[in-house]
Amino acid sequence: MSDSPFFEPTQDQRDLVIRAVKAGLDDGVIADLIGVSTVTLRKAFPTELLSGHERVMEVVDSLFQRAVDGHVPAAKLFLECRAGWIPKEKEQEVASKAAPLVIKMYDGGKISGEEAEG
Repeated sequence: MSDSPFFEPTQDQRDLVIRAVKAGLDDGVIADLIGVSTVTLRKAFPTELLSGHERVMEVVDSLFQRAVDGHVPAAKLFLECRAGWIPKEKEQEVASKAAPLVIKMYDGGKISGEEAEG
């Protein structure tokens, strides 16, 4: 890895960093792609790292606005990704992967039909 204090990024590297941030790659992966440490990445590409995040936010803002304007597919996608909503057609699939829910009821000294400890 090149962590030389004289590291000078190329335009291709700058473009790659922006694309990688937009793709959701973390700093460690991006640094590996460029061949530098994460410290050098953050020092040499601060504008590109920020620019990539800003572009992702533009997409999120656009999706949110479409959802608010009544575009149903955009609303469904936004709710799935940001609010943990599960569409009806996926409920069974998600439920089959979930751990069973155990509910114990307390009623006058008994829990689930067993003697309560007291």
